[in-house]
Amino acid sequence: MPQLDLEVATGINHSDISRIENGKLNIEFFTMVKLAAALNGELVDFFK
Repeated sequence: MPQLDLEVATGINHSDISRIENGKLNIEFFTMVKLAAALNGELVDFFK
């Protein structure tokens, strides 16, 4: 999913999404919940 679509689905700024993807921003629990929901995944998917 493109970052801009993910931004719309989660309310997380696309620049923060990029920083999370690149390991430059620590992800908070609630952010993981929002991302998992937007990607139709589960929290456990972040740890695989």
